[in-house]
Parts: sequence; C-alpha cells; structure tokens
Amino acid sequence: QKVVEGGKQSELEAMCRDWPFFSTRLGMLEMVYSKADLWLAEYYDQRLVKPELWALGSELRKLLAADINVVLAIAKDSLLMADLPWIAESIQLRIIYTDPLNVLQAELLH
Repeated sequence: QKVVEGGKQSELEAMCRDWPFFSTRLGMLEMVYSKADLWLAEYYDQRLVKPELWALGSELRKLLAADINVVLAIAKDSLLMADLPWIAESIQLRIIYTDPLNVLQAELLH
C-alpha cells in the first residue's frame, strides 16, 4: 500500500503482469483474503472481546479491507480470485458450512 501511495502502482502492475513469482505471491494473498470473513471477525469481537478493545478489531478489519483493495488494484481485478473462478466457487461453497460452525463456536465460547 505504501508503494501505491508513493505513486508506483504502475510498477507493481508491471511486476504482477511480468514476474511469475510476484504474480503467484499476489495470488496467494488473494486466496487468504478470500477465506477471511470481516463480518465474522466482527461477530467474534462483539461476543468474546471486551468492548474497550473493539476499536483494535475495527482498525485491523479496516487495514485488511484496504489491503484487499490494493491487491485488487494491482491485479486489475474487481473480485478476489477472478482469474481462478473455480477456486473462488469452492471457497464460497465451503463457507456455507463453516460460517454456521464459526457462529456456533463464538456462542459456545461466550
């Protein structure tokens, strides 16, 4: 993000296009980001964290959202995993089962 703010986004875009290592690294970040649920992290905060610490979780979620936007901008995509839709679909299908389990876990821990 600092490189983009420094006015060198075009260089990162060229690296993404021309350097397999860099492109693969961004793809790995997209995979991790695709599995992150910002709403679920907030739910865990609300159920399990002292209210005076909620600001920290909120700040971390804002940073994550900003990082996701930077990766999408560099890759020139509008959605995470746009170049591998079958993986994105697989993650979405898995979420149908894992989200209720995560909510149940937060409730049981509460």
